[in-house]
Amino acid sequence: MKIENLFPHPIGEVSIDYDNEQLIKDVESAVETTENRNNWQCEIISSFQNHEMNDEVFSNHTPLLEQVAEAGNNFMKEVGWYDGDLFVGDWWFNLYQNEHWQEQHHHGVHDLCAIYYATPDIVPTLFQNPNNYTFHARYHQSKKTEFTKNDYQSLAQPGKLILFPGYLMHSVPYKTNREIAYLQRRLTVAFNFVGNNNDRLQKLLDKRTKV
Repeated sequence: MKIENLFPHPIGEVSIDYDNEQLIKDVESAVETTENRNNWQCEIISSFQNHEMNDEVFSNHTPLLEQVAEAGNNFMKEVGWYDGDLFVGDWWFNLYQNEHWQEQHHHGVHDLCAIYYATPDIVPTLFQNPNNYTFHARYHQSKKTEFTKNDYQSLAQPGKLILFPGYLMHSVPYKTNREIAYLQRRLTVAFNFVGNNNDRLQKLLDKRTKV
């Protein structure tokens, strides 16, 4: 019998060589002087949609933004989705405090998104199979195949960049084991790509050149 694994959902992983220690220091310094604004239920400090803070923090880390942009374009071309230029339209940090978890969510309006891990963590990022709502979800106890698995997990390792389509639901799963010893604060940087250049990254590059 011939069985085709049709219409897969691509997830890419790339290693980036970067000075995470300085990134961590800059984020923690920004957090100490700025009011936290987010609507998450979890214990997380997020700079999502705080463009002023993000531009200030990442003006010192434009090489990271450039590497992410390059990786995103390589991903789209390799998959065959896009052969032009995509741009990093938005970026923000997520600093997890005492418990490292985050609700399930997606970035559906964006064709491509990414997560960069600045610190190691024993809790992975979990990506939900988009077909998990269909009948095959009843067969999780059967043989695990490309058709029956219901999630994909990415371990948090410093320097790892994971790229994924914005429609994929993802979360940091809650661990009930109270004996879990977190290595340190969990710091990630999230990215949304856009098709039109909004000049944010170029303005940061120009600002860094003038300094």
